[in-house]
Amino acid sequence: MWDPPKCTKDYSHIGKKSSNHSWVYMANTDQVLLHTLVSAQSSCLQGTKADIFVLWFGSDCPNPCMVSALDKIGAQIRVVDPPLSAADMTNKIYASIISKLNKWWDFVKIEVFNLVQYKKAVFLDGDTLFIKNLDELFQLPAGTHTDAPKSPFNSGLFVVRPSRADYLTLLDMVKQGIYDLKHSWGGAFEDKKGIYRPRSYAPYYGAETTQGLFYYFFHTVKKSFHVLPRDIYHYQGTESPGGVKLVHFNICAKPVPGVVPEECKRFHRKWQVVYKTLDLDTCISDSKRDNNIPH
Repeated sequence: MWDPPKCTKDYSHIGKKSSNHSWVYMANTDQVLLHTLVSAQSSCLQGTKADIFVLWFGSDCPNPCMVSALDKIGAQIRVVDPPLSAADMTNKIYASIISKLNKWWDFVKIEVFNLVQYKKAVFLDGDTLFIKNLDELFQLPAGTHTDAPKSPFNSGLFVVRPSRADYLTLLDMVKQGIYDLKHSWGGAFEDKKGIYRPRSYAPYYGAETTQGLFYYFFHTVKKSFHVLPRDIYHYQGTESPGGVKLVHFNICAKPVPGVVPEECKRFHRKWQVVYKTLDLDTCISDSKRDNNIPH
């Protein structure tokens, strides 16, 4: 089980709202926040006109130095409570599945739907890097996403039209636990060709949490979605002939000390260039350095 946030600070004075669109991240440790800062800064360097919004759900408050760095790039930060826990659940079998996976934290992504001050929001995992401007995503329909080699929906990038009604619907879906290991969400699975297959579901990575939930919500419930080519918008090892616009350091190894696949080295170099523009070394004391922090 996760520890609920103990940070009670108000960061409403940090950053500013200047657009109807926003990139949204979530972070719970300084290491994750550092990578989020680099991703956000890379969007700024590519000339984004959208806001930057960070959902903080850590058990401690974020490093003040990193909060200052967020403020410098105009990013906003909000402390959020975990939207769901095992105690909220009607379906105790489903609750036990999530507890065993220790993935209650993944439902923080639902909070993106609650940012109703924005007309459109794009959620991004923090281990991403903008290679080109991606403001075009805000012109695409809600439910726009990429897939992944092991999942039809990668919740590391998706477009949302924030709505309190949708937010509450998603929370209720999880509370009711309309998922089972045999039939997925809603008792059925719709494949990439749009075929409804109530008895042919095969488990995929993240199906139990937001990757399965959002796929079901956008493809089956809302019937509003658009699948982006991941070799352009969510690079994970295979590149489009026309080039990459966003790199996701999941399959392409994260930019930390260690063995780096040859095809990822140039993106690691780009990450380091962006990192150095933030001057974050002063934020990281020697006592807090580890293999999740670039040296």
